[in-house]
Formats: sequence, C-alpha cells, structure tokens
Amino acid sequence: MVFVNEFDIVPRVDQAYIRSLVDLYRASYDLEPLTTKAMTQENTETPYVLPPLRFQTDQENGPADRDSQREPKKVWKLPVPEYHIAGEIVLLRKDRISGARILRAYKISHHQYERLLYVGTQTHSRTYYHDRVELLRQGRFNA
Repeated sequence: MVFVNEFDIVPRVDQAYIRSLVDLYRASYDLEPLTTKAMTQENTETPYVLPPLRFQTDQENGPADRDSQREPKKVWKLPVPEYHIAGEIVLLRKDRISGARILRAYKISHHQYERLLYVGTQTHSRTYYHDRVELLRQGRFNA
C-alpha cells in the first residue's frame, strides 16, 4: 500500500507531466504551448509520444450534455505517466468539518490517480507524511 498526500507532485513527476503543467499554465493565458511538435521519448523500453497540448471541450472527451444552454467545460488531458506507483494507492487529505480539521483516507485506483492534477511540493515533506500516518495509526481518520 502506498500513501500519497493530496497535491503532492513528487509521486507523479516526470518529463511529460512537467511539460503538461507548463503548457497548462501557458494555455490559461492564451499562450502557445512550449512546442508545437509532439514530444517523443526514445531509448526506453516503452517509448511514448506526447502530442502538443491544448484545452479540450467536454464534447471532445465524451457524450454531449443534454442541457444545450450550458457552455462546454474546458478539460486538460494529462499525459500517461512515465512512472507508475506499485501497489494500492491511499490518498491522504485533510478536510475541515464544523471547524475541526480531520484526516480522510481514500483508496483510489491507478486510473483515478493518473487523472489528478497536482502541483504542490510542500505536501511532500516528511513532516506532512509523518503527521498524517500518525493520525492513521491512532485511528483518527474518516471521522
């Protein structure tokens, strides 16, 4: 079982993911992606091609919504990860309920995890993990 703090970028970081974050930032300001060419990684067992990144509408990604008044949502499709977490993933998240901060632990699939957008580095610190695992050990999670 692997524990991952919500927003921790480190377990997901690889070249394609970082490029995706940079291009997402640029796209939010209507700037062109870093490169308009596909990015390829060769000399590996599993080469991949990352196409030029752009926002997509939800109509491009799946069935259209019945509500024609609704504007299509912008969707940012993340690249397939180069590195994968081995084992089950438990996502650790702190929530506030009635003014109290509680720890939530969710078992999530690899597919769900690969669709999350994480950009934090602070949540990777040992103190964050230590505090949250200690709350798990004490049974103080999921209310």
